[in-house]
Amino acid sequence: MDFVIDNFTFGVKHNVKNLFCNIHNSNQLFEHYDKNVIEKDIDTKYFYLYETCFDLTFSHWIFESAIYLIFFKECKKKYPELMLLVKKNPKRNYKQLIFDILNIKNEDIYWFENEDYNDCKSNYKNIPKNNVCIHTNPYYLNMKVFNIIQQQYFTTLVLNFKSKVLSNIKYANIKDNDFLLFKKSNKEVYTKANTSDNNIFNEVFSLIGGGEYIEHDPIETKHFYEQINLLLKSNNIFLPYGGALYVNGIFCKNSNIYIYGTVIEGQMQYDALKIILNIINESNNILYI
Repeated sequence: MDFVIDNFTFGVKHNVKNLFCNIHNSNQLFEHYDKNVIEKDIDTKYFYLYETCFDLTFSHWIFESAIYLIFFKECKKKYPELMLLVKKNPKRNYKQLIFDILNIKNEDIYWFENEDYNDCKSNYKNIPKNNVCIHTNPYYLNMKVFNIIQQQYFTTLVLNFKSKVLSNIKYANIKDNDFLLFKKSNKEVYTKANTSDNNIFNEVFSLIGGGEYIEHDPIETKHFYEQINLLLKSNNIFLPYGGALYVNGIFCKNSNIYIYGTVIEGQMQYDALKIILNIINESNNILYI
């Protein structure tokens, strides 16, 4: 039977084999093992299904999947044997960074030896048999239009995730760094990063004007709280358009955020991205290079 936590509904399904999605309307399709019942003479596994088909891309994983991690411990109170079902292949280091900052222990994670599939519909395939699955109801970044309720729920999810992360770290309110430049990495991305924007750095460095700056490559981040502290301590932050902007931007406060690289204006037809950008803009001054 479905249950509710803080106005968010979580579904309960038995003996799920595959979970597919429609990325344009957020509908989910569950396929079950035979009879859709639990066999009492076999150990039952309890899984938290929260990942979508886009877990290989940082921003998609954060805003479609990770924002539901803040409910995991509450769900675990109801199902003490509950474990996160986390796709293992190919490896994505950012998953562990978020688990660490949310204090999710490795013993609560079932690293799923999944096949590497990128068909834009498969959230999970061949889940271990004889299971009880608690599932989220994600909002996909590919959905163009949210209704009023979806807008409210998604906004709340993002803000609650941000609040939870910040509550778990210690950070200084002093801005002692003038310029922070985030590099655009080609690693750990679903599609190859756009490398045609290299000349934009000439303009970036002209804005810095020969002053001291910190250059950060997020692929080198060992602890996510260190990255957030860099953001919060910096007055002027240069972020490449895309996932780096959306994910890091929500943790910035009272800063000038310079967006560099190719800005895909057509993406503003997607309500989720507009909501995230509005959250960033409420606490910062956004400028486009």
